Amino acid sequence: LGHNGVGKSTFIRALVEAQAGGDEHIRLSPQTVLGYYDQELDEIRGDERIVDFAVRRTAGDEQAVRHALIHAGFPYTTHDKPVGVLSGGERARVLFRILSLDSPNFLVMDEPTNHIDIEGKEALEAQLLASDATLLITSHDRRFLTNVAERYLWVRDGSLVEVHDPEA
Repeated sequence: LGHNGVGKSTFIRALVEAQAGGDEHIRLSPQTVLGYYDQELDEIRGDERIVDFAVRRTAGDEQAVRHALIHAGFPYTTHDKPVGVLSGGERARVLFRILSLDSPNFLVMDEPTNHIDIEGKEALEAQLLASDATLLITSHDRRFLTNVAERYLWVRDGSLVEVHDPEA
């Protein structure tokens, strides 16, 4: 938790860079399988076909990816569409489904509810609650946080402070 501009997204990017070996000040266990959801959905842009993006982004084979896309509401006939024509909600659904294929044990999500409707939020909540992954989430959506979070860390004066009630 924290006000805009206090460094929540910067901290998350540092964790992601540390997993890739790019930040020597943060160490993650070698057993960490990190999944990352970028609030801007920057990685899902351009002319790349949906299926090609998904196959490149996950460890799953093409058949598993196509099955997952169909399960996420993308009929087979849409798999050749470029990712750049997808709405924000559709791009979010593609990324969530890809993340689930990789079965991360540490899921880092920066504002995951920004581009999804209420039905999508409820589906995401159910998916996260069913997951065994540790979650690190930044969000301005209090209802979402109340439903999925067990602990709250507040970025205050450059430090992380645990709080028991996000409303406080």
